Amino acid sequence: MKKNYISIHSSLRAFTLIEVLMATAMFSVLLLAVHSLIGHAINLREKAEYSVRIRQDQTYAMSLIKCDLINITAPSDVITGSFLGEKGGNLKLRRDSVVFHTTTGLPQYGTPWGEIQKIEYSLIEPKDFYPDEPLRQQGYALVRSVYRNLLSSTEELPEMVPLLSNVESVQFTYYDGETWYDSWDSETQDPPLPIAVRMYLIQSVPKTRFGESEDTRYQKKRVAR
Repeated sequence: MKKNYISIHSSLRAFTLIEVLMATAMFSVLLLAVHSLIGHAINLREKAEYSVRIRQDQTYAMSLIKCDLINITAPSDVITGSFLGEKGGNLKLRRDSVVFHTTTGLPQYGTPWGEIQKIEYSLIEPKDFYPDEPLRQQGYALVRSVYRNLLSSTEELPEMVPLLSNVESVQFTYYDGETWYDSWDSETQDPPLPIAVRMYLIQSVPKTRFGESEDTRYQKKRVAR
């Protein structure tokens, strides 16, 4: 008896090696484009979030510094010491610091501290304040150091609060009614307190984890007493 066989080879066609390689290459290019697009979108989101946060931090820092300066106390030999503004850094990038006494302290129940406190604003290495945030470890941290025990016979460790990160430069200038000075010492100046204090701040916008090709941008803020 004669049997009829149907060949399956006549209806099926295999891919050649060249076709497989071309498909793999096209798929790789597509994945690369998608990855680049997603990376760019995430990068833009991180930049937007950081820009919002940096503006909020700047607004808070400037309002706090202005409040401390408005409530500054006159130098004396008992509780309120001298007003000292020191110039640091170089002509392009300043590392100034300022120390004074102010009445912005908040008395709390159970603590012996009053409203007068010693304040210092300075730039400090940021790694101790932002150990897990590499984006905030560039440049310096603008730190507010608070001394509450003003009658202690030993050196007191201040309460250090970082206000701004990625600070490249901070400059304080002091006005006596006629001239702006880069430094100030109430023990030698007349009057002992400046009429106005001006602050220039340069804060950088760091690269995100995907990198950037554009130059670093800077933002300036100014506060006056």
